[in-house]
Amino acid sequence: MELTVLGASGTYPRPGGACSGYLVRHDGFTLWMDAGHGTLSTLQTILPVTQVDAVFLSHAHPDHFVDIYPFFYSLFAHPDRPNQQVPIYGPKMVQERMCRLLSRRDGKGDFDSLLPWKTFEWGDVVEAGPLRMTAFEAAHSCTDVMLRIEVEGRVLAYTGDTGPHPMLAKGAADADLFLCEASWLEDEHSIPEPIHLRAGEAGEIATRADARKLVLTHIWPHNDLNLVQEQAAGTYAGPLELADIGKTWTV
Repeated sequence: MELTVLGASGTYPRPGGACSGYLVRHDGFTLWMDAGHGTLSTLQTILPVTQVDAVFLSHAHPDHFVDIYPFFYSLFAHPDRPNQQVPIYGPKMVQERMCRLLSRRDGKGDFDSLLPWKTFEWGDVVEAGPLRMTAFEAAHSCTDVMLRIEVEGRVLAYTGDTGPHPMLAKGAADADLFLCEASWLEDEHSIPEPIHLRAGEAGEIATRADARKLVLTHIWPHNDLNLVQEQAAGTYAGPLELADIGKTWTV
């Protein structure tokens, strides 16, 4: 299984960056995890839009789903429009918010036809191509699904957006790669409490989960990346990296 970063900024992109988005590829199957601002542009430098087989959206905040709209138009207006459907997996709240910006005149019928919705919420387990996906509970200001992907004995876990929650370590248990949000530094505070993780908290969860590698993502653009990595390394002794556009790992 291969993980590639399309964007890793939290809430809004750094200059030249993009918000949350990742590709997971295995055995010819491609899953697009989260579709934040700018990620479709990065995706097209890696593969054609017609090679996306499924989409996972962790929650209903724009920095994680807005590029699903241009993705629809890239398929709808494709000169060799493929006869394919690309299912979207995610909590029901995402579908409800997406539909607010669609109408019949805007092609809602075609959107639903090309991108059929598959509700995927806490406790659900589905097979998407060769990937076994399990949804775990997280703590955010709206319903967020933490995703655990298993294939051929390998495990990739992704938090989406979350504050501290007891299910995070379970979702990431023995993960070969744990892609974890680390929005804040130690001295930053949450309003409302708590909807994001500090870098040190991300490290603590990875340690409790016995994750083999920790990759930090969704870092606020104003934060010093060296300090983010330093604070996470203070609570996690394993291999630690920062997500950045174009980075790829084999899981």
